[in-house]
Amino acid sequence: MIYDTQCGAKIFKPESLAGELNRKFVSKWIFDIEMLLRIRQKTGMEMSEWLYEYPLEKWTDVTGSKLDWTAWPRSTVDLLKIFYRFKNNTV
Repeated sequence: MIYDTQCGAKIFKPESLAGELNRKFVSKWIFDIEMLLRIRQKTGMEMSEWLYEYPLEKWTDVTGSKLDWTAWPRSTVDLLKIFYRFKNNTV
């Protein structure tokens, strides 16, 4: 189980990433969710078999975020697009 797709480091087995980084992503902000779904679909295996989540020991908030008020609606739309593609197997 993945606890946080946006924080920490994800360590992949090299064979699970083969060819996946060359394909365009739906979203530039939540691409990691799409990457996890792509690999799960490609391998047919549970995520714990090809991914290790290394949690952050400490979080430091840095002011000056590059995200503006449009990030939330854009990410929501992107998430729906990703869901639709994987639900309909049109990846």
